[in-house]
Amino acid sequence: MTNRNLCIAASLCCFLGGGLPAQRPSAFGVTAGINLASVSGSAEDASNRTGLRLGVFMIRTLVPGVQLQPEAVFTSKGAAYDNVDLVINYLQVPVLIRVELPTASAGLVPYGVIGPALALRIGCDLRASNGDTVECGPNSTDVSTTDLSIILGAGAQFGAMGVSVRYDLGVININEGVNDVNTETITIEFPTPCRDGSRRLGGGALLRGGSFPPGVPALSPSCTSPSSSPGHRRPVPVPSLRRPADQMRPTRTTASW
Repeated sequence: MTNRNLCIAASLCCFLGGGLPAQRPSAFGVTAGINLASVSGSAEDASNRTGLRLGVFMIRTLVPGVQLQPEAVFTSKGAAYDNVDLVINYLQVPVLIRVELPTASAGLVPYGVIGPALALRIGCDLRASNGDTVECGPNSTDVSTTDLSIILGAGAQFGAMGVSVRYDLGVININEGVNDVNTETITIEFPTPCRDGSRRLGGGALLRGGSFPPGVPALSPSCTSPSSSPGHRRPVPVPSLRRPADQMRPTRTTASW
């Protein structure tokens, strides 16, 4: 990875960690999904290949019903051809606007997302059907080290369970100016959010300052309340050892042998 890419990644990490207003309610979580990846443009005979998408995200409320959702994910893209797969692995950082939609169902929060995503290539190779692998480069397939795409998607969250479908379209040529080739990916993922690292996010209610929907537990085995942590235990009452005055006997001042 070049120094330029390292600087970009460091800047994005600083943005995700502390560049947003601290007073806004926030949620953190993990996500996992499957990519159906291909390429568009002048690429011929390209079809979908499957890849993984794994990462973390943060949701920060801007105004009621509208959140900022930056993410940091590993995503595997590329395309499949007759006898070879093009596998391109990226560290991708989407910065999305998430808009929640009103619904009459308690705890169910449908939403839509849209925004740009910057991706840094961390691996690329051609995998032949006979098992041979060739690394991307000038002598095979020259793929650029960065990609920029637009993400459009929709999903629904109910308590700690969620599902989302996204369309991720690259807007720059990844074939180093030789051909006009863009990444194109459809993702099905399952986000699992936590609130402030201590409580499960009950739909979108906690982002709006509300309470958990009926039937949604406020705690999970991996997210514990601060009051239950070892540093916040309540003192255990100690029973008194003193007897009532009418049951006390005179105490000898000398030992009895």
